[in-house]
Amino acid sequence: MTRILITNPEVPGARFREDQPMGMVYLGTALRNKGHNVLVHDAQLNGDSTMDIVKDFKPEYVGISVSTNHRLQASN
Repeated sequence: MTRILITNPEVPGARFREDQPMGMVYLGTALRNKGHNVLVHDAQLNGDSTMDIVKDFKPEYVGISVSTNHRLQASN
């Protein structure tokens, strides 16, 4: 079973959202239905560090979601 992390990383100065990016949820569900071990993580919503999640979960693959207007801040 493949461990896959789908994350929306923390973005300094980004406005707090109260909703989960549904694309991440849909993708995670489709991957789980195929038998993969998937963790959907939204640092903007939970406030958890993406790097801490990576160290704890030890994914084999990481998918990163970021909105266009936050792409430069998220890459740091």
